[in-house]
Parts: sequence; structure tokens; C-alpha cells
Amino acid sequence: METRMTTKIERLKKKKLREEHGEEAAPKGEVKTIESMRVKDDTICDDPDDEELKREQDIDEFAPYFNIETNPKILMTTNRRPKGKLFDFLKEIKSSFPNIEYYERKNF
Repeated sequence: METRMTTKIERLKKKKLREEHGEEAAPKGEVKTIESMRVKDDTICDDPDDEELKREQDIDEFAPYFNIETNPKILMTTNRRPKGKLFDFLKEIKSSFPNIEYYERKNF
């Protein structure tokens, strides 16, 4: 209990010191977050001008979709016995996404 009080008193003293003399008088400690504690991975390439990376992107099978060269085809189905409200939802989805097809599931 006593240590909790002393740390609180010290925090309040530092806060008052910051208010009077600015942030440089009592700098805050480094905040440890997941991102700041992450170990740098050497396999990740951050250089957008890397030639090897560009060649890999050229042969990527999904590159035409990401470069918007082709329109993806979307297939929409439901369960075997859809209820009434689901059809209203399907109409909303169909109006939101271009190039979408709906097929009844039935016994497939």
C-alpha cells in the first residue's frame, strides 16, 4: 500500500514539474506497444523500386484484379431453404457489388 502511495506522489510531482517547466523537465518514458517491440523482419522488402519485387508482381496470378484490368466474378448462394428477409439482403448486396451472380442452392 505504501509503495502505491509513493509512486502516485512521484507521478503527481512529475506532472506538476511538466506543467511548470515543460515536457523536457521530466520526459515521459517510452511506451511499449506491440508495434514498438516488434523485431524487424529482414525478409520484408520496404523498397518500392526493388527490381526483384517488381518481377514477382508481374507474374502474380492476382495482379490483373489488383490493377483493375479485369472484373472479378462473384458467386452468391444461400443455404438450402432461405427465408424471406434474406432475399431483401441479397437484393442489397446485388445492387452494391457489380458483376455478381446469384444461384439458388437447391440440392447442389
